[in-house]
Amino acid sequence: MALADEALKIRAKQVGMLMRAYRESFPLGDDKVGLTLEELLTRMAAVNQRYENTVGSTPSRWESGQTRPSRRRLQDFGIALNLSEDEIDGLIALAGLHPGVPPDLARASQEVAEATATADPEPETAAPERLTPLREQGASFGEREIQGETGVRPFLAETLQYVGTRFLLPTAAIAGAGYLLSTLGITHTWVLMLYLGVAMGLVVFVGFFRMRPASKLRDLLFVSLFFVLSTAVLQVPFLRMDNYGFYNLGPWSGIMMPMVLSLSANILIALVASLAFDYLWRWQYSGRGAGRAYQRALWVVTPPLGFVYLWVLLMANYGAWVGCTLVLATIGGVLAMLIVLRDESVRLTEWDRRFLLWCCLVITIVLSAISTALGVAAYLQPNLWGLTGHTLFHSWAMDFAVLGYPEEELVTRFRLGYAWNSLSCAMYLIIALGGSLTTTIYRLGGGDAAHPTADIGEVHAGQAAQPEALRERIKSLLGPGRLSGSPIRPAAA
Repeated sequence: MALADEALKIRAKQVGMLMRAYRESFPLGDDKVGLTLEELLTRMAAVNQRYENTVGSTPSRWESGQTRPSRRRLQDFGIALNLSEDEIDGLIALAGLHPGVPPDLARASQEVAEATATADPEPETAAPERLTPLREQGASFGEREIQGETGVRPFLAETLQYVGTRFLLPTAAIAGAGYLLSTLGITHTWVLMLYLGVAMGLVVFVGFFRMRPASKLRDLLFVSLFFVLSTAVLQVPFLRMDNYGFYNLGPWSGIMMPMVLSLSANILIALVASLAFDYLWRWQYSGRGAGRAYQRALWVVTPPLGFVYLWVLLMANYGAWVGCTLVLATIGGVLAMLIVLRDESVRLTEWDRRFLLWCCLVITIVLSAISTALGVAAYLQPNLWGLTGHTLFHSWAMDFAVLGYPEEELVTRFRLGYAWNSLSCAMYLIIALGGSLTTTIYRLGGGDAAHPTADIGEVHAGQAAQPEALRERIKSLLGPGRLSGSPIRPAAA
């Protein structure tokens, strides 16, 4: 027996109340009980990888009944919380999704659900002790529901921990290793390249290793910004000068000081941008953000990347201005698309997923071909005007007496350094960012064409009739309720 739409809404609220009860009563040991929404997502991601890309506000919408339950999600929830098969089947039957429920029992369950809904008020009119609006949970920081449970103090503690692990420890290690090499007087090009490779690899490894589902995009942005900014440092062992002009600080700077200062500055800039990204994300998904998904994504991505480009304009040379324009635009486009795909108001069908995956692959191939062509052209016809600098704070020109090699070697050294720079940057953008976007789109189906992932609403692909014309399909993909999404309203925690 098919359930009416109103009955399904009632059942969704009842299932959400039961899910919240299971979460809050989950035993943790040492007489402690209760999981936070972040901990719930982490446990569910261990069961099914599709929850790695789930927005933090989504579990709250499950529990409030705003997002209707699906059979797969309830099964993953039950496995994550170590529920018995009978308890999982009970959740599925309560949601009206059990294939073995007899018609009489389904009708009786519907009557009980309606009676319970009459006795139990809606979340919006519930008693104050049962409803904690998001605006009362540290609204000045714009927390998502996942952060609303922890408050401002744990948020600041998490920020300090993030600064320590992403900035203080790597910077100390980079500075210590640089000081050791400088003390030993080691200036061989291959040793300096090995030092840079290990230093950059250390920051990237720590960033990916400590990446969590709830803050995955923030960590991805941090690693990406640091890496693409630091690829320019790969030219220093060949050219003996950096794009920030630190090599002009004085005779005491040597060859190691420009590399250490450049890497440290890049870590700091990436850290500030990623924290701003996280702050803006919390604000946009606190219920007071923009009305459409792509608008929320642009509000989250544009200011941090604008800050990074402003830093480049103020401190770097001409060559960095041009290169960072293309690179930061690519990073911004990928991050914005990932945010849209994680938005719980976005609902995609299987055709949408396949079309986006095809577009992603085509764009990746085209950008790869363009970057390769530009790299080859710059290598064959090098333009040395970008090696000098003129910024708001200082300017410099090439002084070969300080650099320690004749002017005739400049072109050869520039070609070698530029090859390492452009190749590393292009490979990272293609493999890391392009791979992340492709994998995210691929996982929207969760391996099942009929069921997109939880973070896009879990709407059956057959529920939305596809227009016949390709033009109409693309138009509908960009329309309301699809990639455009809808406003995010504060929900009960």
